[in-house]
Amino acid sequence: MTAITFRPAVPEDAAACMTLRALTRENAFTEEDLRALGITVDSWSSGIRDGSGPGFVAWTSTGEHDEAGDEILQLRVDRRAR
Repeated sequence: MTAITFRPAVPEDAAACMTLRALTRENAFTEEDLRALGITVDSWSSGIRDGSGPGFVAWTSTGEHDEAGDEILQLRVDRRAR
């Protein structure tokens, strides 16, 4: 069974969260779409920092490696976890 690691999001996660949000299969929003709604890396970071936009990140090892030989991890955000 694959281990899943969870932790509270930190402001430095915001950029990766924005990227991940654009890569979702259903209901994807590009960074441009989010910006049009007033959501930027800075606003997302601020929301994590002040608690108005908390989240959790989870990752699992995929068992795959990139061209540099580093392990590829999956990052997900669950805004329901509060």
